[in-house]
Amino acid sequence: MVQRQPVQRQRIGPAIRRLRQERGMTLDALAAQADISASHLSRLERSQTLPSFTVLAKIAEVLGVGIDEFVRLERDVTLLDADLGRYLDMLGIGPPVRDELFELSIEARRTLVSCLRQLGEATLPPLATQELVARAASQGDLPEVWRSLNRLLRQAGMGGPAFVRAWLQLVQTPGYRRILVASRSFFLLPPGADLVAAYQAVFRGEAIDPQAVSTWETSEWVRDPAVVRRWSTRMLLGRDYLERALDNEKPGPGPDLSQEQALDLCARLIDRLERDANFELAITDVDLGPFNIYAVDGQGGLIERLPERRGRESTPRVGLWVGGPETSAPVAGLIDRLWESLPEIDRSREAVVVWLRRQQAEAGERNPAR
Repeated sequence: MVQRQPVQRQRIGPAIRRLRQERGMTLDALAAQADISASHLSRLERSQTLPSFTVLAKIAEVLGVGIDEFVRLERDVTLLDADLGRYLDMLGIGPPVRDELFELSIEARRTLVSCLRQLGEATLPPLATQELVARAASQGDLPEVWRSLNRLLRQAGMGGPAFVRAWLQLVQTPGYRRILVASRSFFLLPPGADLVAAYQAVFRGEAIDPQAVSTWETSEWVRDPAVVRRWSTRMLLGRDYLERALDNEKPGPGPDLSQEQALDLCARLIDRLERDANFELAITDVDLGPFNIYAVDGQGGLIERLPERRGRESTPRVGLWVGGPETSAPVAGLIDRLWESLPEIDRSREAVVVWLRRQQAEAGERNPAR
């Protein structure tokens, strides 16, 4: 006698279909081995009819699972569809489109919910974490600063959706800017770059906020040089990072600059140095540390560290955010400390322009076609 399990049989169809597909069985093959018609099995999988426990036990035997497996899968699908329904409510999607989305495969529904969850959970770090970041940035010993920030990044850093959202929010915040770039960074992406492609190269398979992409493609804060120049800026660049980009004819993964983009950056930096007395730029061989930093005076700061290659974690943690004057001041102060520690020649406006022009000329000699 078949022992009856507490299975909600009206939801068992998706579980049968998923197990059948996982085992590479066709609908006809499973129906034949379970001694039922293919049309009946098709109706079962689409939840158009309910299986008897005898039929369910036979299907479970053919698939090599216990009925308890159907219980687990049914529970998973119930929770999945509850999440999907909640997100569709938030998006204002009703019938008949709503009904069609619930007819998608379990994997398609799970992928959709996962992407929506990533976007929904893209929040800034809590105040307690921001205070720890500020405390770490205030330490006098720079190696200890980097160690402390690394620990915080691993423990409480932001993933891709939250990082990009925070970065573009900061870009559109008025105020005196301090920018440090020592390695590959979103902070130097040219306005014409494909943000989606750069993002997916770093955060493979993760959702990107559509509003962030729209901001990147349309905002005058990103695209209009006159708006960019409105805000006084102090920028530190690692010489090695820029030299490697200028010597690289093909764009690297993620936000790495191609040679063409690096040449464009040089031209924009020279133009601003010559036109804008409120723009300070240092290019140096001095070790600037393992992080890139973007800070707006009294408003907020973003610490960035992008992985050179994808690690084992499913979601790389790449950013730490601080907001408001109390927590952002130590982060901005960290850049000022590094600035003051540089040799005067690295901060000289004239010397920096000469170096940038020389790099342009040498890149042109390596590639006369440009």
